[in-house]
Amino acid sequence: MYNINAVIKLKKMGIVGVVIFIFVFVAMCGEKTTEEITEANIKEKVVEAYENVDTYKMKTEMVMNMTGEIEGEEKTMKMTIMMDSVYDIKNEKQKHSSQMSMGEGAMSYTLEQEMYLVENTLYIKMLDKWYKKVLEDPPILDQTEALREMFNASEILEMKEENLDGEDVYYMSLDPTLSELAGSFAKTQALYGELGLSQSEIDLEEIEEAIEDCEVYYWVSKKDLRIVKVLTKIDMSLEEILLEEEIKVTEHMETTETLTDYNEPMSIELPEEAKYAEEWDKSPFASSQKEREEMEKEIKRIEEEIGSIGGKLRIINIANDNDTFYITIKNATEYMLVNDDGNEELDMDSNSKVSELQVTIKDNSGNIIADYIIGGNGEFAIFTDEPVTSNEEGQIEITVSEIDPGITYSINIKAADEETTEKYTAI
Repeated sequence: MYNINAVIKLKKMGIVGVVIFIFVFVAMCGEKTTEEITEANIKEKVVEAYENVDTYKMKTEMVMNMTGEIEGEEKTMKMTIMMDSVYDIKNEKQKHSSQMSMGEGAMSYTLEQEMYLVENTLYIKMLDKWYKKVLEDPPILDQTEALREMFNASEILEMKEENLDGEDVYYMSLDPTLSELAGSFAKTQALYGELGLSQSEIDLEEIEEAIEDCEVYYWVSKKDLRIVKVLTKIDMSLEEILLEEEIKVTEHMETTETLTDYNEPMSIELPEEAKYAEEWDKSPFASSQKEREEMEKEIKRIEEEIGSIGGKLRIINIANDNDTFYITIKNATEYMLVNDDGNEELDMDSNSKVSELQVTIKDNSGNIIADYIIGGNGEFAIFTDEPVTSNEEGQIEITVSEIDPGITYSINIKAADEETTEKYTAI
């Protein structure tokens, strides 16, 4: 039975409540300050609250809507990343379960992954296989660092008390500096990159210049002054050069991060099958990254040789299902692109201004998986609708034995003494 005087003394020292296992409670939650929390001191108190954090869980939801105009036609794409994470900072371990979805409807694609970070080695399960990768740079062990840095560098626009899912919290609307917002964004993207969810390079200056508007909201627990939720809304505008045409892409991204179970016991054990993981270089995504770099060099070489930038024969869109590539082309060759005449050779008639169309597709190992003259290989290589006249767009369908998601393919088309190549990562 508790001594009443002892309990009163503990309360005066600032410990919230009395539970059966007091020693566990003190270790897990720390002391509660009697000092009034205000806009002037909450940043300092939040910093102090993380001095003894060893474990926590984080649930992340990122929704990105991208819109761009290509040749006068608006294109949109939606990407969603859902991730449940467990962090054991003291033992340098992490566990992540993620689901990335791209597109909508029939053209949607979902990738599920299970990931473990043990010291500096990352283990990833994708497409039912385990891979491992030794990280060259020190891994991001504590994702709250980026959240805390942005919180400390931001101006508090509004602060009030409210209840969030049954917990008393301080709600704050923030005005972050662009540099800190870009830095936090880059750190988050760097984590996604480590986990195989992002393959783009991070450039802080480009991010700062691209951000047009942002809203940032924090919820901090009144109990222990640790962050329990962060909502970030960012509008970005990017300009890319594609075939000498400036493409403006706008992005609206909302990221919600929910943090729970601070200093709760965490057991992160590598699954038995992960101990026999193959090297990362053998994974589809690693192959895609390597092939992307090689193909960019090759495409640049081809473009310099034949002037396909702004050329007369262009690939403007690619999609796929399990075994068929759907390739939309722009024909400005002054020739009508027609079916093969039966000899399965690439023929062109300059007098009648007609040309056949050849398509060659290579996988990420450089193996040719398709080399067809449209209309000359049965249903394996066809015009979707009809031959493509000059100054018109049309679609061709190339059927192969199998298309592997995550693999980057090289697609080359030739007609009327014109040639162009595009890379495409299958979904």
